[in-house]
Amino acid sequence: MNSDKTPRFSESMMRIKELTDYKDKDCFVDYLNGVNTIRAYYPWSKKTYDETNIANVYLILSSGTAFGFIECVYKNLEIWSDSLIQIYLEEIHVAPSMQSNGVGKSVLRHLLKKGIPIEMVVANENTKMLSLVSKFKYENKYITENTRTVIIRP
Repeated sequence: MNSDKTPRFSESMMRIKELTDYKDKDCFVDYLNGVNTIRAYYPWSKKTYDETNIANVYLILSSGTAFGFIECVYKNLEIWSDSLIQIYLEEIHVAPSMQSNGVGKSVLRHLLKKGIPIEMVVANENTKMLSLVSKFKYENKYITENTRTVIIRP
């Protein structure tokens, strides 16, 4: 997804684009392989993506280069639900070479502009993600031995 010769990440140029938008394009296999390559760097689950499970996967793009991806859904959209609408961020992954360059922070800020909270589960040993979350107004919803569920407020 990102090589040494790619442009630097720019928040002002950042776009979040559905991976399914590329399904009929020549670059789809490259993007799908890139998503799985980046995903393999994160040991907290063994998930891999293929054409059948990419409905909620979005590429993080800047200047036409993919720097990572997210997987997210809206929760509590049902009209009968008394709960507040939330974005449930299932996955957020940034290419290892681009970590600590503001990519994750930019993505969370982008999602928070929607004006609704973000809920996500973070592995307690994922210190980089815990550090990123701490840069926002958040609360711990649940804490277990291995994970915590956090809600980041707009």
